[in-house]
Amino acid sequence: RKRGQPIMVFFNLRMPFCKTEKQTAVLLKQCAAALLNANIQVQSYPVGGCRAIFYVQDGQYAYQTKDYLLTRREVESVSIDQREFDNPVELKLTREEEEEMSNDTEEGSRNEL
Repeated sequence: RKRGQPIMVFFNLRMPFCKTEKQTAVLLKQCAAALLNANIQVQSYPVGGCRAIFYVQDGQYAYQTKDYLLTRREVESVSIDQREFDNPVELKLTREEEEEMSNDTEEGSRNEL
């Protein structure tokens, strides 16, 4: 653990939580605010698609950041120092989320015709 040194925590988001840049931005803001409430200061950077980075100001908090992210159902996996951690939380979509996913799949297949 790199006390006092900044470290980057990479993480992947699950569909359907990262379908738009706005969804990703809102989720990153929520997570950063929750971490700040725990006195962990991060800067968030969407990397594109469903991937993002939290730049943790003090590396001693990198693993606490990882632990928090892995409690979120929206997060698929977290990487720190080239070590990958999968989220053990099973993804259970609400009825609205399932309908949204199936509507997107139907629209995608129509666009291919």
